[in-house]
Amino acid sequence: MKQFLFVALALISLGMFLTDVDYEYIQYGDAQIAYDSSTVPVEVAERAHQFLIMSGGYDNKSGDILLLEKNNVGTWVAKFPVFTGAETNPRVIGSFKLLGGQIKSRVFNNEVFELHLADSSFNTVRILDI
Repeated sequence: MKQFLFVALALISLGMFLTDVDYEYIQYGDAQIAYDSSTVPVEVAERAHQFLIMSGGYDNKSGDILLLEKNNVGTWVAKFPVFTGAETNPRVIGSFKLLGGQIKSRVFNNEVFELHLADSSFNTVRILDI
């Protein structure tokens, strides 16, 4: 039993080590964006930050409003938390598709990009084609 417990704890620790993500944050008022510093250069995070300032993306917001990552196949990913049900609202989806097009061109230089609507923990609930 002790060996099983030791092996289980070792596997959990190894899994936590291998999936450890280094998130950095850029604060703006009461809101902030997070980015995976192991896959997203600070220059890209700064472009996203400036884009949000210029487009009013921070207005009347607090907490984490965006998470930037680059997945293992090289696709840029922007995750925006939305309220439950927003991922099926046609008006919300339309607004995020417009926003996604602007982000793709202004932040990611028209590289392959996915916009994810996410829950408050940044778990993807819907991926929008941009």
